[in-house]
Amino acid sequence: MKCSKCGTKMSTHQKSCHNCGNTDIFKLNKGNATYLSAFTAIIAVSTIVIILVITFKMDRDSYSISDLASEFTETLTNPSTAVEHNDYDSVQNNDISSYPEPDSESTSVQQSESVAMAYEERAAETPIVTNSYDDSYEDYEEVEVEEQVVNDDYDYYTALDHQVENFIIQFRDAYSIALNNDDFSYVEPFLSYDSEAYHEIKEYMGDISGNSYTFDFKENSIFQISTNIHNMSAESYEVFHFTDNVGKITLYERYKTYILLADQSGNWSITNIDITDTSKN
Repeated sequence: MKCSKCGTKMSTHQKSCHNCGNTDIFKLNKGNATYLSAFTAIIAVSTIVIILVITFKMDRDSYSISDLASEFTETLTNPSTAVEHNDYDSVQNNDISSYPEPDSESTSVQQSESVAMAYEERAAETPIVTNSYDDSYEDYEEVEVEEQVVNDDYDYYTALDHQVENFIIQFRDAYSIALNNDDFSYVEPFLSYDSEAYHEIKEYMGDISGNSYTFDFKENSIFQISTNIHNMSAESYEVFHFTDNVGKITLYERYKTYILLADQSGNWSITNIDITDTSKN
């Protein structure tokens, strides 16, 4: 009850408003328009709540319009039962007897598709591993190694050429002493035993022995050295003065090719001497 003048709340036994003394009291009754509006609002709100509950509960794909109406009617007549009876309670109580047995073939297909999708997702998320080093730097290192090998080969063959050149010059010096002293032993260590060069020089020294010939070597130079799988060859240019037994001097210029072999210890020896060109004055 309220005072119609000031709106102060009043109890049912009050005859007048204790605030303003007004005796005109406002009472709510079923015939009053305010009462009807309030009742209508309550019904509308309850209806919306019920529809939301039904919508949350029902699988709309498996229910028709008539099913929805039946469910709505059941909810209005027995709302407490409808709210309490839901899928969540069934799951909580582990009540699975109402669910049909799954088809084994369709389940297997679905599981395969799920596994495939999971694999594809993981594969897509897998980061691409790349090398942490710089390829250009690796190429540079390889070039450096190759150049180093070439340089090592060059140094090796350069040193080898010097060895061969020194060996030929030492041979020529020993040969000059052997010729002027009629003594083959000076030159023998430079010749491969029982080779063609060994026999030719030994025979030549035997032929001129005792004739008092003189040999004066003026130039001994190596201008080309080459190697193959079997031996090494050296091209030389030599100049010497030859004086016979009557004192006649002849100037000889010769081009020769020396064939050399190295033993297991790396010691060189001459196997063949070819005179390729000779001129004399």
